[in-house]
Amino acid sequence: SQNSRKGRWTACGWSWSLLSFADVQKRLVENKAEEQNDEEINQAWLSWDTIGSTTLKGGRQKLAYDNQRFVSWCAFRQLEQTFDSVTLLSKAIGNLDLNAAYVWNVLNVKNQEASMQTPLLNLKYLFPGVGALSGYGYWLDYSDPDTSGSSPFAYSSQTYGLRFAGKAEVSETFDVLYEAEYAN
Repeated sequence: SQNSRKGRWTACGWSWSLLSFADVQKRLVENKAEEQNDEEINQAWLSWDTIGSTTLKGGRQKLAYDNQRFVSWCAFRQLEQTFDSVTLLSKAIGNLDLNAAYVWNVLNVKNQEASMQTPLLNLKYLFPGVGALSGYGYWLDYSDPDTSGSSPFAYSSQTYGLRFAGKAEVSETFDVLYEAEYAN
């Protein structure tokens, strides 16, 4: 993939990013099983850094929350999953991170488009020296019964959860990682 960066401007404390070409990637993947070539535009978005540590971003972009169990761009795949969405990321309140998104389309790892109306909400609070507590709600609502699983609307779901993750230093060269999560 080609990485060239264009289009980042700042004026009066506000900044705009227009088609950051480090994030617009064309990938040509030879798929031996199906004997076809797949090509995708991975990301193309416009972002606006607003007041405080808050960013509003819209377009085709990668999304990943927490351990990427429910929302992920699947970095290990040759064709990554990307989302046509509007996102709001705010770090304006102390140790609290607010991630909210509305997704209307997903380009999955098979290079197939799937239409959806999906709000996503993830709140994470950092307890310094202890860990981070996340609360989340992901409301996946696929629009087309033919692009959402083995049966109509099979991938549509509502997920609510809490996650706590942290680490404790045992020595200079050894840390203990801990994590607990409940989702329904």
